[in-house]
Amino acid sequence: MKRLLAEPLLHFAVLGGLVYGSWAAFGKPSEPAADVIVVDEQTLLNHMQYRAKAFEPEYFSAQLAAMDPAGRQQLIDEYVREESLYREAEALNLAAGDYVIKLRMIQKMEYLLEDLNPVAAPDAAELERYFAAHQEQYRVADSWTFTHVFFDAEARGDEAAREQGKAALVRLNADQVNFSAAVEHGDRFPFLQNYVERTGDYIADHFGQDFANRLRDLPLAQWSGPIKSQYGHHLVYIATHAPAQVPALAEVRGQVEQDYLRDAHTQAQERAIAELRKSYRVQVAESLSSPR
Repeated sequence: MKRLLAEPLLHFAVLGGLVYGSWAAFGKPSEPAADVIVVDEQTLLNHMQYRAKAFEPEYFSAQLAAMDPAGRQQLIDEYVREESLYREAEALNLAAGDYVIKLRMIQKMEYLLEDLNPVAAPDAAELERYFAAHQEQYRVADSWTFTHVFFDAEARGDEAAREQGKAALVRLNADQVNFSAAVEHGDRFPFLQNYVERTGDYIADHFGQDFANRLRDLPLAQWSGPIKSQYGHHLVYIATHAPAQVPALAEVRGQVEQDYLRDAHTQAQERAIAELRKSYRVQVAESLSSPR
């Protein structure tokens, strides 16, 4: 026995056991109990980002740091409420077979893949190429700046409104009534008196499509009409007409860059999903593979 106790190897083994036991008892980080909801800064940051569907740690860190105590406590309460319900649902296995939850998990995975595959902002040459390939989506529709004198068909009768409009047309042009003086003539229109740089769709919403179509044929800087709308008849004075055009890149650079990044994120995500699919073997039932 004395010889055994004198062996250095035994001393080493005992010492090692004591060290391991001490680490196991005191040094190993303990996992929180299942009924404990731990809330720390990272937990709240994750919660904020998932809730906003945006993964921008620096932005949300600043948001969290700027919160007053009441706002921070409200955020904590929201997280604890969600986590409590989630844990109970998980314990009851409520996710099994639930397609809505499946879609949410797919969406979460898509966000994760997007976060793992960041896209760099385009340089000038890349942005030029993107804009050249997608010019049509930035095309600006025709727009008109005009005023009008309205003759109310309901109040005057349709035929009378039209005839009175014809008579007024002669007077307005003879007296050279200008844009700003139009409000002094005719009846009150349900919408606007003056329309400044408005598109055909906007004008059609107020006057009807036939009226909007007629504007293309009218001359500038003189009174024309009467033109019928769904409310009556109008004399129209067009100050300017801007034809449809594709703007210069400099005018829409911000929007083009946003669109570039959105498309680049989508493409990067699809590439990541394609790589992910390679991890799985797909077995299609013969009944679906054979011709019907």
